[in-house]
Amino acid sequence: MSTQKVSDAFRSAVGTLPEGLLIVALFATTCWATRQVSLDQFFLPAGVRVAALILCPARFWPYLLLGEYAYYGHLRLPLIEKYGLSWVLISSAFQFPTAAWVVYLHRRHVARQTDTWMLSVAAASAVLIGAGTVIIAHLLWPVPPAEGIVAIAFRSTLGDYVAILTVIPLAALWRQRLDIDWPSFLNSRTTYGLLALLACGFVSILLPQGSVERTTAQLLMAAPVIALTCLQGRLGAALECL
Repeated sequence: MSTQKVSDAFRSAVGTLPEGLLIVALFATTCWATRQVSLDQFFLPAGVRVAALILCPARFWPYLLLGEYAYYGHLRLPLIEKYGLSWVLISSAFQFPTAAWVVYLHRRHVARQTDTWMLSVAAASAVLIGAGTVIIAHLLWPVPPAEGIVAIAFRSTLGDYVAILTVIPLAALWRQRLDIDWPSFLNSRTTYGLLALLACGFVSILLPQGSVERTTAQLLMAAPVIALTCLQGRLGAALECL
């Protein structure tokens, strides 16, 4: 690499540093805040991660990575004694690069503003990260989780899928905000499906832990997810929610 290229890269990095540090702080704080109101079946940081990758240009992805590591550092460093340093490092380092890889593979579909990419991004990210995280825990925890790996992986994948499919349409709307026919969009069935999904998620958060009402609200979240999948033109993908 020539001296000129190195100099240009350095100036570019310095020029984006103030925005990058702001992104680090906002992303880490948002992940922490959304985790406080999340459930196994509705894990919002997974949606925040993918939405941030969609909204931010690739040159800012390293700052998102730092933000995720800051979030996990606060969350998991106190758990080293219980679960081991290997799990803390590997599990924390695994998730963001996986999501970034999935979004990168879909970059052309995102740019063309087609709708079906949302389902593919949500499904791929949820399966790879949800199942991968559970497998890493079973391999590296001193005492593996008592519940079976299949059951935990299914719950983790479903929670990531629902959260991603809830949040990334909001990111897509922001990207397309100047091109959208808002009156038509607000009266569309897709909008009603998104509102129903959000309503079920927030109601389940407010209800008491372990109550029948909360469990019912969580189960009802599958209906709008399946409806959104069908409305986006991929009926078979609805089976991923089952």
